Amino acid sequence: MNRFDVDLHPATSGFTAQEDAADQDTAPYIPDARECMTCGACVSGCPTYKVRQHENFGPRGRVRLFERVLRRQEGLSDGEWQALDACTLCRACETICPSKMPYATLYRQTLEARESRAREPLVIRLLLGTLAQSGARQRALGGLVTVIQASGLQGLLNRLPVSTTRNGLGRMAKLLPATRLRRPAPRFSITSAPTRRGRIDLFTGCIASALDTATHHAAVKLLTRLGYDVGLLADQACCGAIHAHHGQADEARASARRNIEAIAASRADRVLHSASGCGAFFSEYPSLLKGDATAAPSDMASRVADIIDFLADNDALDTLRFRPLTARVVVHEPCSQRNVLRNQAAVYRLLDRIPGLDVTPLPGTNLCCGAGGTRMLTEPEIARPLRDDKVDAAEASEADLVLSANLTCALHLSSGLRERGLTTEVMHPVQLLANQLA
Repeated sequence: MNRFDVDLHPATSGFTAQEDAADQDTAPYIPDARECMTCGACVSGCPTYKVRQHENFGPRGRVRLFERVLRRQEGLSDGEWQALDACTLCRACETICPSKMPYATLYRQTLEARESRAREPLVIRLLLGTLAQSGARQRALGGLVTVIQASGLQGLLNRLPVSTTRNGLGRMAKLLPATRLRRPAPRFSITSAPTRRGRIDLFTGCIASALDTATHHAAVKLLTRLGYDVGLLADQACCGAIHAHHGQADEARASARRNIEAIAASRADRVLHSASGCGAFFSEYPSLLKGDATAAPSDMASRVADIIDFLADNDALDTLRFRPLTARVVVHEPCSQRNVLRNQAAVYRLLDRIPGLDVTPLPGTNLCCGAGGTRMLTEPEIARPLRDDKVDAAEASEADLVLSANLTCALHLSSGLRERGLTTEVMHPVQLLANQLA
């Protein structure tokens, strides 16, 4: 039986005109929640509702469940928790909601309030344990992937039928990059440009520090050519997004505090991140650390930026020339980029620098691809159909390249393209820009 073929009892709204004063003092604030229950504008943009058309698999139904947990302190059935767990946290509902419901904050608080949950799959426990550490374990992950690639085991894993990869470990194996990983970017690179413009530190994250080293090398190449000395942010941690998405708020807060300290200690003029998912979660630090003495400082937003924004708005980019490329490119706009950072337009401005490039958005890019952090591992019944829609669109476009600014989305899409027998490569926009430097 499909894990979602369960009886999800429709929940009543539970909202009343009068509430206990003590409850108002202690419960999280849910603005205009009764209006949320009748509007329904968000449903059309919800990826999980598209796959599983039940009220609790859409934002409106989930807000109803938030209210029951956070205000009424009620327990939820296993089926109702499954509906919450399936959320990819794409936040498309927040961009549509006329009452500006803080969905992501309420979702995180609800997961944190969960008294007990089934034991996480082994692959998720291993992943969360690795990401909670820094340095050695993450480098070991990159080394393990390199061994798998060099031994030829990667090709065998990619040829395994889907029926043999039902468990999380099998699914994770098929997500590993098919192209050989580069060594980690150097800890510090000095510009050779005639004009020195300052120093940049790169936030490389956790999974990306092991599996997206090509993007980091591309960033170093572009930035040093522009005149910046480039370092890797010292003492950084995982951004915390994946832990928060699994209800491990304490681990997420610990990562946030460590990154805030690392950014404060950095001597760089700016700290840049290349994964849009990390950048999106940085914006949640004030909410995550509300009332904490180590909350994100007011100047953090001015010191930290997405590398795409930084490059697109940098006048010095006019000093660089890019080789022409006659190719068709489709741009996948990650939800973290579209719905949180809202900087997807900057990608197209950057790609305009490459003469001859045919650039279009991936059709249907406004809907989540299903990756959702680890949801591609834990919720395959939801993630696979959403991913396959993107693969269909990429195949129909006859694109030579798919570009995506978020690593987990790129891994998810790449695995789908390989399963389809397509050789279309998925890469970060910054990689393509660096490749075409004259």
